[in-house]
Amino acid sequence: MTAASPPPAPAQHWTIAVATLAALATLIAHAIDSIQNWEASRAALPAGVALLLITLVLLFADPLVRRQVRHQPALLVPFGCGIAADWLVTQVLHHVVGAWFTTLGAWPIAGLTFSLSVATVLAMLIAVLISAWTTALVVAVARGERAADQLGPALRRAGQRYWQVLGANVFGHGIVLFGAAGMLAAAARSGVEPPLAVIACLFTLVWNVASAALLVHVVADDRSFAAATRTAFLSALTGWRTLAWPKLSQLAVLGTFVWLQTTDGRNHRFTWHLHMQWAGGHAHTSHWYSDYCKFVEASASPLLLTMLSAALTGVALANQIRAARLLPERH
Repeated sequence: MTAASPPPAPAQHWTIAVATLAALATLIAHAIDSIQNWEASRAALPAGVALLLITLVLLFADPLVRRQVRHQPALLVPFGCGIAADWLVTQVLHHVVGAWFTTLGAWPIAGLTFSLSVATVLAMLIAVLISAWTTALVVAVARGERAADQLGPALRRAGQRYWQVLGANVFGHGIVLFGAAGMLAAAARSGVEPPLAVIACLFTLVWNVASAALLVHVVADDRSFAAATRTAFLSALTGWRTLAWPKLSQLAVLGTFVWLQTTDGRNHRFTWHLHMQWAGGHAHTSHWYSDYCKFVEASASPLLLTMLSAALTGVALANQIRAARLLPERH
């Protein structure tokens, strides 16, 4: 007979309560924005709701989610803090500080245009902290701990490994970014876009599977960034059967490849997009929804975007828990 797990400490209760209240306040703010923006966004709402339902069905059909994520709701505490912090950065500070907060500049590089703003930089720095905090919780859960008991220690671990996590994100996204830029440049010179698009898609899939354990190892490993990265790739190579299909499913639901078409009378329209992205962290942007909004010329609903982000974060958490199970035993 095993002893019952002790209840979370009062400090952990406060953390959970604050994160819950912050997330609820942000959801209410997004709901108000969505109501005010109803006319502009309603054309895309049916497709967005369908995407949300499909993501939830895929999420809770996963036995790992039923066993772990559903019974460890504290894993979503960093996400709750993150959406609240993101709302503060993008809304409140923009109105307080002024227009200079919006855009610093845009630079064309190899056929791609990159824009940067103070808000974007702050949001990226916050996202790295949330990613590190979540990953530290995932590592603790994979090692048999309760997420509710590890909120404080995981946050301290996130601070200790912050720059390594930032480096992992730069590395993960950078490989995809420069790969996309190189392939676009090659397509512009050769005029053979469709074959290069196929190569780009395969490159994205292979890189995401190969780097699926990168963030977990960077957070869990006390060694240098290079040593942790090397171990992460070896772990993904030996455990690819565990990581491949869940990662490919995640990329599909995120919208790595998007095909949209509609028929209105005799008019037939279609479009396709290839989103070369790195989903080795906690990717939660639905390209299906954003591309569909552009396709039907509608605005995105802030509330639906947040709900989709929460569902996609759950998918990312399940994949990270799988990667964390491949970590070597602690001695």
